[in-house]
Amino acid sequence: ARVFILQEDRFPGGITDERLDSPNADLWVLAYYMRERYRARKTRLLKAMAGYCYQPIHTVVVTPMVVSFMLDWAADPDSGGSHERILLLVGVQMFSTLLLRLGDVAQTRNRGRTGGCRQFHRQQLLAKLLMMEHSEQWAYPGADWFYSALMNVNMIATHAYWQFFVSCQSLLGMVLCLAVLFWKAWYKASQSGTTLNVESLLPGLALLVLGPVAFGGILLRRRETTALLESRMDGEQMWVDMFSWLP
Repeated sequence: ARVFILQEDRFPGGITDERLDSPNADLWVLAYYMRERYRARKTRLLKAMAGYCYQPIHTVVVTPMVVSFMLDWAADPDSGGSHERILLLVGVQMFSTLLLRLGDVAQTRNRGRTGGCRQFHRQQLLAKLLMMEHSEQWAYPGADWFYSALMNVNMIATHAYWQFFVSCQSLLGMVLCLAVLFWKAWYKASQSGTTLNVESLLPGLALLVLGPVAFGGILLRRRETTALLESRMDGEQMWVDMFSWLP
């Protein structure tokens, strides 16, 4: 009997030809890849994301508000400050620091950059190599497989998988920063009994404009970044090919 083993699931996540041929193929590849990572890791990925994204909540919301209230009460004791409220703020800060530490532990234990991504993708490469015909294995030299298992896999883990976490954390931090700036402007106006003017909203409005402009600049140089990355990978591949002949 002859057994045929077919591996028809295209990496990543069974992406279709239509998506690969679209002008935004790089974004579709990232979307399919993260969907595949979510299906593989599920709750562990969510735990890592929650733990990693608590840092902007602590540094942007909790700490500035606690310090702001304490400074206001210290400068003007008649503005509503008391020993009980100060102790309450100290407790809030300590509790938030504890959550920050727990979030760091959760994201460290569940992020899976090495065991969940690097080793998993290297296992995929090995499985693909073992299921190829002998003539197909000789189509590419062994140095190409070694480069893919070493450098390309590391690139996927750091610049795709983990960069998605960093992007989500940065986006959440920017949204929280805008919320805190607008809330602070409203709170200051309400406490002083004045109307909310545009001058007090300038920091938030500036950040609201700067964010999309910076993101647009990144999108505009996406093609150039892709070309530079491919050129760098070609150069690294040549070095790997050369050193692979050394004993």
